[in-house]
Amino acid sequence: MARLRVRGEIDPKALVGNMVAWLAALPEAHALQVRTTDGGLSRAAARKLLAERPFASPATVPSAVLDALLVA
Repeated sequence: MARLRVRGEIDPKALVGNMVAWLAALPEAHALQVRTTDGGLSRAAARKLLAERPFASPATVPSAVLDALLVA
């Protein structure tokens, strides 16, 4: 994954959608680490969320997790 410089504004819905797609694409071990370490979920909650992949919609991912990851 590359970091890209974006000039202008990113549509918030697009940003959340891309974050959810990224979370869905992570390998299991990395997904658990991201959700527990950076996302603030317990290991049990992270495993439950992992079992729900692929996500039906961004609403499937707790907003607290998305907020924590978007700030990081």
